[in-house]
Amino acid sequence: MLGKTHCRKWFLYFSVIVVWSWFIPQPALAANVVVGKALSMTGSVSIQREGKTWQLQVGEDIHLHDRLQTSIDSRVEFLFIDQSRIRMAPNSTLEVTEYLYQPEKKKRKGLLSLWAGKARFIVNDLVDFTQKDFEVRTQAGIAGTRGTDFVMELR
Repeated sequence: MLGKTHCRKWFLYFSVIVVWSWFIPQPALAANVVVGKALSMTGSVSIQREGKTWQLQVGEDIHLHDRLQTSIDSRVEFLFIDQSRIRMAPNSTLEVTEYLYQPEKKKRKGLLSLWAGKARFIVNDLVDFTQKDFEVRTQAGIAGTRGTDFVMELR
């Protein structure tokens, strides 16, 4: 059986670790982290976040894990916090799967999932960054870049 002094030490160590973890900067993992903004839109675009769906408005923030869907007659353009742009064509579905942007550490890691349709990705080339990965995942594979302009279409 452990003595009271031994138990108190373990409790103190555990408490210090928990409190210390609150002050460590975390990458953009939580759904409430803003990663971009809707710049322009035609038609209706729906946004799904944490089980709720509504119509996106121009100027509205885009969060990590948001799923965006354009209708048959709609288009939308987003500006991400690293100045990259995404333009979604009609009948497209895109999800912000992972997004880490830390300019002070010279790091960017973006992962978007294109589930349907077509999108253009104008990826900002962060010249002096040590990590600047930007990937788009589909059911067929993953396309990766560090800074370029490309289009992906699923048929």
